[in-house]
Amino acid sequence: MKTQSIALLLAFSSAALFTGCATTGPSSTQARPVLYPNATYTRLGEAQAKATVDTCMSMASQAVSAEAHSDTSRRVGQAAATTAVAAAVGTLVGGGNARAAAQNAAGGAAVTSATIATAGAFEGGKANPTHRAFVQRCVTEKGLEIIGWQ
Repeated sequence: MKTQSIALLLAFSSAALFTGCATTGPSSTQARPVLYPNATYTRLGEAQAKATVDTCMSMASQAVSAEAHSDTSRRVGQAAATTAVAAAVGTLVGGGNARAAAQNAAGGAAVTSATIATAGAFEGGKANPTHRAFVQRCVTEKGLEIIGWQ
């Protein structure tokens, strides 16, 4: 059981570390559109153009986040359940008792969940293309032009 605790600690520590590393740069979810100073931008001014982008980003987040969250939850649940069953069966087939099988199943499921969370940190750190397309269209419909993301 002590080994499982150490494995869990290392898995969750890695997830936290990599989550922090994966959330910066122009391809990250934290990136914002860079606007071209066209006639609409000039007429609105920087503050109003920024507010327009903020509104579009908020609308995109609401439209896209529910879909992404449900997919990640489904993947974590499936992988954790599969690993738990495999660990329990492996323990029983190998001559272990029910208690050892339960411990291995719980440990395997927890490590699998932490591993998927770590992988999700890298995926989650990248901008969702649907989110970006939504923002791009919304901003364009309001007369502003995106020339890049930072």
